[in-house]
Amino acid sequence: MSYEEPWGDEVDKGWALIVLQCHKELKHLDPQYKISQIKEKFGGLRYYFDSSFDYDSTTRKIMDYVVEAAEHRCSKTCEICGSGGKLCKNNGWYKTLCDEHAKEQR
Repeated sequence: MSYEEPWGDEVDKGWALIVLQCHKELKHLDPQYKISQIKEKFGGLRYYFDSSFDYDSTTRKIMDYVVEAAEHRCSKTCEICGSGGKLCKNNGWYKTLCDEHAKEQR
């Protein structure tokens, strides 16, 4: 599969389609929007962006909701393969993984 990766390699492939969909929705709402940073932290997606809309505007609130929805989907999606996942801890590191990848990480 070929797709644009506007976030670089900061998230694993399991979350790539979720992040790509979020990016497309935000770009549709605000063609001027820019990604500040996208990363995994403590097993969750962190998606930071700048918008041409004020924080109190309806469009900006919708954009924030789109990001929250993507972050929520990632919290239940294996970072590696995209299957259903849950937060796992291994040697102080947190990742959202399916049962199969959680076993491999141990």
